[in-house]
Amino acid sequence: MFHNICTPNIAHFGKQCFQTTKVLRTSCFLITGSRHFHQEHTFKTANDCSIHRLGNSSNHYLFEINRERQKYRKRRFSYRNQMGMLCGIMGTAAVFGMGSALCETKDDVSDKDLSFNSAAAFTKLNVSSEEFLENKNSDQIGQDVVGTEKISSENQSSSSSANSQEVKITSVEEIVKKSRKLLKHCMEEGGAPGLTIAVSVDGKTAWEDGFGFADLENNVRCSPNTVMRIASISKSLTMAVVAKLWEDGKLDLDAPIQKYIPSFPVKTFNGEEVTITTRHLISHQSGIRHYKSRGSDKKEKEEEKKRTTTVSKNENMKGSSYLYTTLGWTVVSGVVEGAAGKPFTRVITRLFYDLGLENTYLDKNAPIIYNRARYYVRDKLGKLKNAPYVDNSYKWAGGGFLSTVQDLSKFGNIMLYASQQESGEGTNGLRGFLKASTMQALWAPVKGTSMSYTDEGYGMGWATMEGKSLYGFCRSSRHYAFHGGGAVGASSVLLILPRQDHCIEDNGTFPKGVVVAIITNMQDVRLKNVALEIAHLFENMQ
Repeated sequence: MFHNICTPNIAHFGKQCFQTTKVLRTSCFLITGSRHFHQEHTFKTANDCSIHRLGNSSNHYLFEINRERQKYRKRRFSYRNQMGMLCGIMGTAAVFGMGSALCETKDDVSDKDLSFNSAAAFTKLNVSSEEFLENKNSDQIGQDVVGTEKISSENQSSSSSANSQEVKITSVEEIVKKSRKLLKHCMEEGGAPGLTIAVSVDGKTAWEDGFGFADLENNVRCSPNTVMRIASISKSLTMAVVAKLWEDGKLDLDAPIQKYIPSFPVKTFNGEEVTITTRHLISHQSGIRHYKSRGSDKKEKEEEKKRTTTVSKNENMKGSSYLYTTLGWTVVSGVVEGAAGKPFTRVITRLFYDLGLENTYLDKNAPIIYNRARYYVRDKLGKLKNAPYVDNSYKWAGGGFLSTVQDLSKFGNIMLYASQQESGEGTNGLRGFLKASTMQALWAPVKGTSMSYTDEGYGMGWATMEGKSLYGFCRSSRHYAFHGGGAVGASSVLLILPRQDHCIEDNGTFPKGVVVAIITNMQDVRLKNVALEIAHLFENMQ
């Protein structure tokens, strides 16, 4: 690097620097010479006086004086040479010092002269060559939302010779730019210090990024591999275990839960016994109340006030009222243990392994988990504070997992893949983790589980929207499945938008659709609507 940058500078200023050195050396000689000339003159004067006093008879003394004078001249010549050499060294050092200064001056290296492969570029950017090449085509992952909006007019303009691939890339960049703006508004509204997102289209990652900070105190930025609490998305992961046990014949969804948890007491309503099944639990129709919120999930707390807290009994002895409950999913974990004959923690960690979710964990405080974020809340005055410590082991099945947007996106594609295969032989002859009929049951809204005015219902472990259009030129809904989450210091959403034009008989061409995963390290941040909007943007990608 010194050779590439400093050599041209020394070549440019070499002649001037050499002349400067010559002047310095000449000046030193003049100063030294004048000094010794003065001494020599004094010496001559003294000797001349002595000679005048001694007269012509002092030949012996003259001989001695001449001999001493020659010795002095030799010493003076040696001293002069030493001083000259010293000045020369000083001058040379000055030249190299000036060259180094010129090399370190960034103003002398213009931006237009920096290429991606030049050593000067690495020096100017203060990064290594490996980092520079790695970041050359990167999307500036981990920077703030505003900082990542780097779409230049050069990128937006397309020449007449541009091919279709370049046009497609430009289209993706425009979609990413719009998505960043949506996320910026979302973060500002919710006051989230950090946010991560991953978007996949037809099974392939289209965009993933991280904004803000995973750890404010230590200045650690968010990235797609930042590990955060996924809150109630844990229910969808647990549902995959339940559905697998159901398919394998180890679990009857309509049997009383006492079959799998003998110690669970029989409940009564109006003096009569009520049968609670696993199907009731996974659809929030068991009548088991939700835990009392301490402000960690305001949305669920508001919804809880609007719902009934009892279960009505019909002729089939099945619950018909919808009450969202995370504690009900703690009972589900007990059912899983009874059906599988193993502790829930072993069953669920085995699921993570089988699905290839390498950065998904139980939310435990003790283990060292790399890239784990810190969590934040805001007080009554809106001031940002660290979230209080919580032990989420009491609700692992319903809201106690940690993950990344990368893993959630992969899980979403696993579910989408399974939902779009009928014969059991998909891409490369591989069947889905679950059957298509099973996925259809999971994503079908259960009667009486309408969640809001949007007609979104709850299936089994998933919230879902039916695709329908009642009136011409009026609002029509698309089919999608999702699950949001809110926990102490975290908010999350995983949304799956299958393609409308996909045919289930088209084996080998799935998954078809868009998967969006978003996680923040701030509670009470609404993410579902922005996730759906981003999904529609990427669905229309050229």
